[in-house]
Amino acid sequence: MKHTRTARNTKNTRKGHSTKHIIIGLVYANWCGHCRSLKPEWDMFKKNLKMDKKLASKCGTFEVEDADTMKDNKIKKINKKVNGGELQVNGFPTLFKIVGGNIEYYNGERSANSLLEWAKTHNQSGGKTRKNR
Repeated sequence: MKHTRTARNTKNTRKGHSTKHIIIGLVYANWCGHCRSLKPEWDMFKKNLKMDKKLASKCGTFEVEDADTMKDNKIKKINKKVNGGELQVNGFPTLFKIVGGNIEYYNGERSANSLLEWAKTHNQSGGKTRKNR
């Protein structure tokens, strides 16, 4: 029996088209001191995430800088993954996780290890879940 590739059984791996079930995101501003302090930890978190093959297979990252001319389009795109709501950026940095269409905002320690542990949880400590309607 010949196997044919269809949209249903082919992963979409083009840049910006995530097939991940969990998205961990950062919205930041280069002028923000808190963001500048967080950025090396965020970069280490992404590196550690890639090294954890099991977690990396289901978890992707999203990052946008406030001055990015494509910021609004990128946020609109991420909002399509949210059930009936949208990402709220009320300050910098904004760290969030989208799981099952719900956004959880991170309020924990700003370290690579804490972020990685938070990425492994689903709507548990370290963040505030906001179900969107």
